[in-house]
Amino acid sequence: MTKDFTGEVTFEALGKTWTLKMGTKAMRKIEVVTEKPMPVVGKMLTSEETASIDLMTKVFWGGLITHHPDVTVDDCDDIMDAVGHTRAGQLIGEAFEAAQAPQSGGAERPRKATAG
Repeated sequence: MTKDFTGEVTFEALGKTWTLKMGTKAMRKIEVVTEKPMPVVGKMLTSEETASIDLMTKVFWGGLITHHPDVTVDDCDDIMDAVGHTRAGQLIGEAFEAAQAPQSGGAERPRKATAG
């Protein structure tokens, strides 16, 4: 049995503890609101030519929605202002990284089967 890759990162802003989670729900919501698949969103966020505050805010919102279902994209403007854009980007990166890494005590992600 394997553990879930929770992809959760907590942080403080505006006098509250927030949890950013880049799980399936977050990624699905991000794809809907950006109208782009996650691999494209990821590439866009990491390119100076395509990264934008709008895109970053939508990804940040998607990450918050699981634990904070009432948060809006506009609320994220205030949250991101409180932590700063640099830190908001770092939090997004940390959450994505945490979603990819096995949790302590968990098994590695299954590998693709190969013939041979």
